[in-house]
Amino acid sequence: MDDLYEVIGNNRIEDVSWICSLSEPELDLLIGLKKLVILRAKAIGHVELAEKFDLKMLRAIGLVVMEHFRQKVKDLPPVPGMDETSACIDGCNLLKSKLDKLSIEELKSCLGMKKEKHYFKRPQEQEGPKVRRQSRR
Repeated sequence: MDDLYEVIGNNRIEDVSWICSLSEPELDLLIGLKKLVILRAKAIGHVELAEKFDLKMLRAIGLVVMEHFRQKVKDLPPVPGMDETSACIDGCNLLKSKLDKLSIEELKSCLGMKKEKHYFKRPQEQEGPKVRRQSRR
């Protein structure tokens, strides 16, 4: 159980699996939303609101924003090439509420975690002629 907590923290497995399925532009959108929430919370003097803004809340707001966007696109008059946009929106993972749950190992690989902790040594300076700096007087 500690292994699971190390990977997902206080988040639900479904939410972590969902965020792992997102593309880079989708992640950029969510990061922008999170930054906006933090700025607005600070501006109104309620920083604790930003602290409560977890992955579950971010997922819900991302879904609402994308549903609103999809509806606005559907309400537009027909425009050549707009079919591609609708197909792109329908394929967006931000709108998917049901995804396959990933195993702990899959979550770790998705999040870039390794099974074993590796400690890296600092690179040693290459042997070569040492140059002394002359002190300024």
